[in-house]
Amino acid sequence: MNKQLENSAELIEDGAGEIAAGARAGLKGLVSSARDGGRRAAETVRGGKQPLNTLTGVGLKLSAVSHRTTERVLKQQTAMAANQLDLLAERINAAADASCLRDLVRRQIRLTPEQFSRLGSDARESFKILANGGSEAREVIRGAYGELTGKRPAPRRKASKAASKAASTAKSAKKTARKKAKKVAKKAKAAASA
Repeated sequence: MNKQLENSAELIEDGAGEIAAGARAGLKGLVSSARDGGRRAAETVRGGKQPLNTLTGVGLKLSAVSHRTTERVLKQQTAMAANQLDLLAERINAAADASCLRDLVRRQIRLTPEQFSRLGSDARESFKILANGGSEAREVIRGAYGELTGKRPAPRRKASKAASKAASTAKSAKKTARKKAKKVAKKAKAAASA
């Protein structure tokens, strides 16, 4: 029986050794898989820098577009105010040069269409500046979308609804200005005749 116990003890030791070797091999595989997973995760985190850089670039580009557009609009608004001041000075000179009330009214009536025309053209120029700024911003965003997704953005449509509406509004404003100028001229002419 002693021999049997010795054989059993040897079998248990051999089995325990095999179990320990298998556990060590499994542990090594587990550790190796964990390391590989960690490396892949690190690469993924490093890959996150590119979208971050892209988004930062987009922010900077959009900021530049905004500043350029604002600068252009402010310059245009300054020019618009200067034009209106010039026209006001012309009206004051016309009033000073008038020989009578009828002459004053005629002179003012003659200046009205030019004033409305200039105001309309200045307003159209302001709308163009804003539309161009919007187009620039859209192109920046489209480029960033393509860079981030790897997809080419859909081709640009001919005109957006907002641009079409702005153009329509500008035309309508021009017509309204002409109608009002004619109406004012008609009333002033009637008053001058009376």
